Amino acid sequence: CFLGITFAPEGISQSLRISGIVVFDTVKDSPAEAAGIRGMKNGTIGDVITGIDGEKTKSSADIFRVLDKRVPGEKVALMLQRARRQDDGSVVSNDLVMNITLGTVRPPGMEAAQKAALSER
Repeated sequence: CFLGITFAPEGISQSLRISGIVVFDTVKDSPAEAAGIRGMKNGTIGDVITGIDGEKTKSSADIFRVLDKRVPGEKVALMLQRARRQDDGSVVSNDLVMNITLGTVRPPGMEAAQKAALSER
């Protein structure tokens, strides 16, 4: 199953005392990107995954354990913390739940190769 999330090294969470898994980036055209998951940008922390399907997560291994039991097309509920800066400069964190439909893994360039193969027929 494919979410399309690249996780930041766990040392980042530990050094910043963040409870959860920091999203480093999302894969272009992935289920995570379509759902609006936010990665790090210009050194600013993006979303932090705190759970999946009601189970708390402490490491990416926790996420993969849940995904190993799923098939593409099923939905998972990602529990997130998303920080935002208020007008006065202070930062607040919102708890969110995003339901994401899992995809299949597509190696880079696969679609172009498939189109080329179909055009040769």
